[in-house]
Amino acid sequence: FRRGLELTCDNTTGPPRLLLGNSTIQMTAISRYGGGNTAWASPFGFNITTNRGMGTYIRTWETPAKGVMLHEANSLYVVGCNVDLYLFRDNTTHLVGACTSTCVYSRETMKDSDVEGYCRGNNGCCRISLQQDLQSFWLKLVRHDGAGAETDEVLPTVKVILSEYYNFYTSDLYSSWVNSSNLEDVYLQTVITDQPSCESGRLIMNKD
Repeated sequence: FRRGLELTCDNTTGPPRLLLGNSTIQMTAISRYGGGNTAWASPFGFNITTNRGMGTYIRTWETPAKGVMLHEANSLYVVGCNVDLYLFRDNTTHLVGACTSTCVYSRETMKDSDVEGYCRGNNGCCRISLQQDLQSFWLKLVRHDGAGAETDEVLPTVKVILSEYYNFYTSDLYSSWVNSSNLEDVYLQTVITDQPSCESGRLIMNKD
């Protein structure tokens, strides 16, 4: 690999896994596409455990390999009830996007209603389209209790997922993590970090 695109082979599993840097993010494909190098990884994210009532929670993320960025085609999905999420670029106050996820239906009503599939905001899932390549980000999640929401059950865990596409199912609200079969891989953009300009980087890429 070139400097900045560090990959690690994990031979402790069967079959072995190709990981990005020293992380647990598993690479699924690397290819030349559209005149550049692109890669894909298994979707990833994290849980945020919240307390009932109003509360603010901060999380940060940075790519484990400086030669890899999140492609603008990805989205950040939020699965949870009564939360606002704000996504910021790098260590700045530049707002990439925001969304609100509420649960206006009870659990039984959601099972019987056509609220699955697209994250629409009022069905327990919302979405922020990245629209720009990101090497790092931080997010602010604000939880609040809303009238008529989660009337039958308290859902303290909010799931934040990075994926090119997520097909929402109500059962994902009540599980420890979303069903991986509902997720598409994460689209990554590779960057040549050891060249001083784009022109020299293209020459190196074509030579390789």
